[in-house]
Amino acid sequence: PFSFGVEGGLAVPTSTLGNDLNSGYSVGGLLDLHPAPGPLSLRLEVGYDRFDYKATYETLAAQQIGVNYSSNTHFLRGTANLVYRLPNMSGIRPYITGGVGVYNNSHGSTLQYAGYTSSSSSTSTTKFGINGGVGVELPLSGITPFIEVRAHGVQTDYTPVTYVPITVGFRF
Repeated sequence: PFSFGVEGGLAVPTSTLGNDLNSGYSVGGLLDLHPAPGPLSLRLEVGYDRFDYKATYETLAAQQIGVNYSSNTHFLRGTANLVYRLPNMSGIRPYITGGVGVYNNSHGSTLQYAGYTSSSSSTSTTKFGINGGVGVELPLSGITPFIEVRAHGVQTDYTPVTYVPITVGFRF
């Protein structure tokens, strides 16, 4: 009636995030609940997605005089999703998924100069968001590897942001 799993991969910032952030990474865990036989299940997930800010003219100029500044943003998320599995196609089973969740967005930065490091965290907000995507799984005996592409959309304090994790995972 249930399975659990892990996933990880590349996270690509889109919309306004893509202007300021480099691609990052995504990791997560999941619990897939199958209450009845059939193609529909409920998936509960927790995940972490991190992106570093792109270098600006100012940060590159600061590096020339020995000042190193880096900054990142990350999302800690908990989501509830419906998963609809399509019929097997030559042993591979495609599926679609979508749901809602809670996303905590935090920003952090580090400044280094002459061997001194100053680290600070600027803001943290928690907002609701939505997600949806597609994937394929290869059901094997005892383990199910999968590949998934999903879009996440979150309304932050300033603007709606979206990003797309491309992950590989295993369900047990």
